[in-house]
Formats: sequence, C-alpha cells, structure tokens
Amino acid sequence: MPQKQPYIMMVVPSLPEQGGGGVVQVIGYLMDAWREMDGAPPMRLLVTRGRGNIWLAPFYLLRALCILTAECARGRVALVHVNVASRGSTWRKLTVVAVASLFAVPVVLHLHGGGYRQFVASLAPILARIVGWMFRRARRIIVLGEAWREFIQQTFHPADGNMVVMPNGVPDIAVPGGMGKPTEPRLLFMGRLSREKGLSDLLEALADGSLMALQWSAVIAGDGPMADSLQTSNDAKLNSRVSFPGWLSREQAGVAYSSANIFVLPSHMEGLSIALLEAMAHGMAIVATPVGGHGEVIKDGENGLLVKPGDSGDLATALREVIVDQDLRQRLGRAARDSFTAKYMITRTAEQLRTIYNEAMA
Repeated sequence: MPQKQPYIMMVVPSLPEQGGGGVVQVIGYLMDAWREMDGAPPMRLLVTRGRGNIWLAPFYLLRALCILTAECARGRVALVHVNVASRGSTWRKLTVVAVASLFAVPVVLHLHGGGYRQFVASLAPILARIVGWMFRRARRIIVLGEAWREFIQQTFHPADGNMVVMPNGVPDIAVPGGMGKPTEPRLLFMGRLSREKGLSDLLEALADGSLMALQWSAVIAGDGPMADSLQTSNDAKLNSRVSFPGWLSREQAGVAYSSANIFVLPSHMEGLSIALLEAMAHGMAIVATPVGGHGEVIKDGENGLLVKPGDSGDLATALREVIVDQDLRQRLGRAARDSFTAKYMITRTAEQLRTIYNEAMA
C-alpha cells in the first residue's frame, strides 16, 4: 500500500478482520477510531505472525522485515508502533525494533499480555538484557496501568519520561443492555477457556450449594484448551444452568452482553481485558479479580466487586451478592457504565495515542 507521505507503521500479530485475541481486537477498535479522527496521519498495518500454523510465522516475519527495511530506506516510515506480548511475540518484535533502529526511526513499544512478569522471570540473564535493550530503545513505552509502569521501570530502567499509561478502550454502544434489567440474574463469562482466566474457579463457584439454590443462568463463551469444561459442568450438575456457545463473533458477543446483567472474569493474570471493558460499556455488574490493570479499573463495591484470584469460595460469595440483590446489580452496572464513558471509550484512547506519537516524533 504505497503512501505519498510518511506514515505510522503499526506492527501487529495478525489483521483485525481475521479475528484473534485481545491484542488484535483492540488494534481493530483503534484503527476504526483512527480513521474517524480529523487530521490523523496515515497508518499501515504490518503483520509479523499471521493466523495460520505457527510454522508459518517465520515467513510472515521475514516478509514483514523486508517491507519494513524497504520502507524505512525510502524514508516513508515516520514512526513504528510495536505491539508486544510475551514469548514468541517478544523475539519477533526485537527484530523489528532492531531494523527500525538501523534507520533511526522512532519506536513506540506497546506492552500487552498478562503473563509478561512470568515471562521475564523465566529468562536467562543475557536474554533479559536483550529484552531490556528493546524497551530502552523505544521513545515511548505504552503500558495498560500503573502496576505495569512500575514493573517495567524497575525491571528495564527506561529513560525518565518515556513511560505512558494508556488503558485499553472499546467503542461506545447506543443502549447499555445489562443495566437495570428486571429479569432473573444472567451471568456471562467472555474469554479464553483456560485456567489462567479462572474458568475452573468459576465452575467450582457456580456448583456451590448456596448458589445452586438460587435462580440464575450463565453463558461461558470463548474457545481454548479447556475442552473438558463441558464435562466438568456435567459432573457438577450445571448443565441445565450453563451454556457453552464457543467463540462468538463481534455481533454475537454484542447479543450476549445485552442478554446478561452480571459479567464475571476471575482471571489469574491479565493485561487489561477487552471483554471486561465491553461489559462495562453495556452497564453490567462486574465481578473480577484485581490482576493486571483490573484493580485500577474496578473499585471494589463502587463499580464492581473484586475477589481473590484462585479463591472459588470468595467468588461464590460475590456472585451470591449480585444474584440475590437486584438493587446492587443495577447500582454496580450504572457505575461501571459511568466509569467506561469517563475513561475507556476508544475515541479517548485514539486521541491519547496521537499525542504519544507526536511526543515520540518530536
């Protein structure tokens, strides 16, 4: 895609229209908002991983590096925005940052992924120093919350002033579907079906006798390694209460949010969940764990309820509160919606990103 003026090169694992995890989803939302902004510089996506088999990733990366080298050599790239997560994502993005450095093109590094602390802790000292070079090379480092800022600052010691907290954002919706619904409690889990997302804890909590005595239903949506979750629900006699529709498209997810009034995400690790922000946009009562940036978004008792990670008993207690108390559900849902409109709309995120770009290129 030739450009007549220098443009922003946004480095992504795959194209948003091809689907993917939270990183790809937030990039898609950002791109939509970016196109709507007046005077925003042109932006081009560069894929380094692709959606195919993992063995195809080296070919995607080689192609991306060739494109980046050619475009930087022609002076067409004003800035490279690198979205990075743990494991293979970090090693791929290291090569991208190295190429941009050869041509003195400014880099903005955008950290995603809830497991980055564990990833860094697993590295040999020499590899940790190499990763640290990547962070120190960046003109700006975007993190999802203050806890992530502190971690990167203490671990890699980037230059003062280079760290920026920019929470994820999602689009606004016309009608907050879950807010104030007078129907029976309907729970929704949206995310990867994995133990890291707290799915085992959720199933154990839902099977608690005090919850089984109440009237409620639940939808657990997503895909992932816990295919045995269906069997687990049968073992726990939850099959009449819980449905597992699998992965949902954006349109299907919107229907799921609008049909529920309690959102539950008992993750063990997170960056900042897109699904949680979407639930807030729909005015749902939030029950979550204070991991990653969630403790900065959800204030316990104000715009949601926070529970201890890995504690199914604590989770069951919080769920029982919002199931039996309709006034509490409605109050938390309204407060979640207010928090979303004040801080987490994607248009606000896009404007902050433009400011970051201008500072990095100054």
